[in-house]
Amino acid sequence: MTEPQSRPDLFRSLLAMQGMLDQVADERGVAAYLCQALRQVPGIEGVQLCCRGRVVSGDGMAQPCGGCAPWPDGLSGQGCRLQEMPGWWVIPLRTRRALYGFLACRTSVDESFDHYRLQLDDFARVVATLFENHELLRDMQVANRSLAEARQVLEERVAERTARLTALNRRLEEEVRERKAAEERANGFAVYVRSLIEACPDPIVTLTPRGLISDLNDAAERATGLSRYQMIGTEFPDYFTDPEAARTVCRQVFAEGTPRPSEIQ
Repeated sequence: MTEPQSRPDLFRSLLAMQGMLDQVADERGVAAYLCQALRQVPGIEGVQLCCRGRVVSGDGMAQPCGGCAPWPDGLSGQGCRLQEMPGWWVIPLRTRRALYGFLACRTSVDESFDHYRLQLDDFARVVATLFENHELLRDMQVANRSLAEARQVLEERVAERTARLTALNRRLEEEVRERKAAEERANGFAVYVRSLIEACPDPIVTLTPRGLISDLNDAAERATGLSRYQMIGTEFPDYFTDPEAARTVCRQVFAEGTPRPSEIQ
């Protein structure tokens, strides 16, 4: 019969296993390693662990518990298959946050289990904390993926909006250049027309469709004896001795759209 391991030796063995457990990637690997490692402790003949609703034995094989709800949805602590095995001591893997499973051990001498109980209780809390850390890490990874996806969507939207604004700015700049060029052409044409009007020795008067004077040249000022500022905005027919005849001619010209020679005094 194997003698139970002393408490200091058992504690050192459990501490060594804790360091190894931190290097196991997932809960299934933790459970398998835990079962195999604890079986190396003198005085412990069998180990099984219920994790995520599956029972893992020392050979690494896993079977459904049948009594536990799948972790991390939560375990009720009732109906676990390990609690129904005779001759096995069951220790809950519990933290303040949740119950993560059960650790079942069978010793070589039943009455010697109290010799291991304190260390195994502490070790069970460490393993439960490890499971909890795995869960928190998994939640953090999911949150990080969601955050990265949201950041990617935001960056794509910002890039798309920036591209639209850039294109809009280019169009606006092009419109400003075109409008400025059109204004320059219009101003140049106005200067050209003004030079032609002023170069003519005969009086020239431009009218609005209502017969109001909109512009005139220097020859018209000399012919009337009035400045252009006095004449602009006044009715052109009023400068004739027969204003009504002049209005008739003006209406005919605007109606036909072409100038016509007329003698009006």
